[in-house]
Amino acid sequence: MNDQAKTSQAGFTLVEILLAITIFVLIIGSIYASLFAGVNALSAGQESMEIYQTARAGMNRILKDLRKALSPASFPYEEEEEMLDQLEANFYGGYMEEDDEDLQLVFKGSSTQFECAIRQDTSDEDGPSMDVRQIRYRMGEDEENTVVKEIFRSILIARLEDTLRRRHEKQHGPESYFAPNASSGYFEDPIVQTVCDGVEKIEFAYYNGFEWQTSWDSEQIVINDFSQDLEDDLLQDEDEEKVGLPQLVRVTMTLKNGIVMEAATDVPGSDLNVLGQIAQESDFGSSFRNSLNRLDRLRMRASDRGYSRSSGRRNRFY
Repeated sequence: MNDQAKTSQAGFTLVEILLAITIFVLIIGSIYASLFAGVNALSAGQESMEIYQTARAGMNRILKDLRKALSPASFPYEEEEEMLDQLEANFYGGYMEEDDEDLQLVFKGSSTQFECAIRQDTSDEDGPSMDVRQIRYRMGEDEENTVVKEIFRSILIARLEDTLRRRHEKQHGPESYFAPNASSGYFEDPIVQTVCDGVEKIEFAYYNGFEWQTSWDSEQIVINDFSQDLEDDLLQDEDEEKVGLPQLVRVTMTLKNGIVMEAATDVPGSDLNVLGQIAQESDFGSSFRNSLNRLDRLRMRASDRGYSRSSGRRNRFY
């Protein structure tokens, strides 16, 4: 009778219970670790994909604006010669020392940023429905790992103010002369737009038809292709031209997740580079015809000299 009671009251020992708990904890821990690793991998994959998709959209936006870059030859801005002659006579050349480069459309770039002028729809703003604005792409300063687009100047406003200044001088004589406003057209608060984030570095390169360069200045003066073999003392004004827009621009992004994205686009406005020296009036057709005549003259001169195309271009800086 006592043996039966002892048998019916027998249970798990403390060691058995501890062993069972240990095995249970190990199983649950391994399952949790597997789930945690899977969730982390999924989260990292989603984050990496979001960074890639955002960067891809940003890249497309940059390339789109590059294709919209306006050539300096498409929208020239020159001094009024008659008024300049009058001002020069009264101010002993002081006025002539100032130029209108600040009012020209320009394309300037380095390995880390570039700026250009584009046509922008402003129908959602007060005033005209279209504007020509100077923009810049670069890495953000306030936010880390971001690429930003800055819209910092209205070329049309700057030219309008300068036109009004000139008109006033022409109506009231040279004694009414006052210096151009250096800050004309610049926005007091530039518009800064985030293009994409998750970018550690962005780089730009520019193709001139012969090689890739890490910098560009559309105002740079070079010897044109048909006068490469002329001696410097034989060069004439028509042998020199501004480089205008690059033919191609390459954009390279290094993302935070280690992915490197690279794309290049042509710059259609560069087709107007040939008009850079003769597009002085607003009539595009007249400018185009003059450019064709100029090219014919240069080709005839080149043919007379037995010209052969060189492998590069000679630069001339002033």
